[in-house]
Amino acid sequence: MGKRQKNKLVNNTTPVNAQKVKSTFVPEGDSSPKFYFANSEWLSGAKVKGGVTTYLKDSSQYGEKVSVVFTALIPTLLKEWRSIYVERTGRYKHCHKLDGIALTRATELIQEIYGKKAPIDKTSEFYNNIWQFGFTHGIRIVCGVSTSNVIFPFFADYHHLVSPDEKYNAEDYDSYRFCPRRQTEVSDEFIEESAITSIHSIPDDELLSLYDSVCEPCKEKVGPLIFRE
Repeated sequence: MGKRQKNKLVNNTTPVNAQKVKSTFVPEGDSSPKFYFANSEWLSGAKVKGGVTTYLKDSSQYGEKVSVVFTALIPTLLKEWRSIYVERTGRYKHCHKLDGIALTRATELIQEIYGKKAPIDKTSEFYNNIWQFGFTHGIRIVCGVSTSNVIFPFFADYHHLVSPDEKYNAEDYDSYRFCPRRQTEVSDEFIEESAITSIHSIPDDELLSLYDSVCEPCKEKVGPLIFRE
């Protein structure tokens, strides 16, 4: 009786030409863009003369605008980078290098947002090659671009005010004050003010008793509030 052959497991889940399978979502080549997300200041609210502002009406509007930025604008920018920037076909008319009054407004906003903390200076290739990118909804992002295709976002032009357009500039933005980066700071200030108000509402004899029962670091904190002139 011949030897019984062992069954062999065959992995038929791997494509024959697996090494040739490529993702259509991953850019390739030296011209691939790199969006610099490490800059946390670019979504800050700011305002300069002439009514140019990146402040928003409220958190609801911020949610709507930033959703477009991250789900439509940036993905399209990265996907169409070769056409927009490398080959500069002119297919996307809202994507172009800034000059004239638009460049002046953009640089004023950059200086207002970053001040002395600016991650770039006027000798930087980012600062000397400022572009705006946009596709729909009137939202633009203003960025510096390096020779190695690094896209450094300076700010989001939510209201299309850097390059004015009658279609998108009908509202009065002067009253807008919402800044997503400032919300945490404002909340902290509100909590501290509430705490001070609460302390001031406590009778003096109870305050003294409270002061005697807290630790030394806490006494240093609340002492000036209790023994105020």
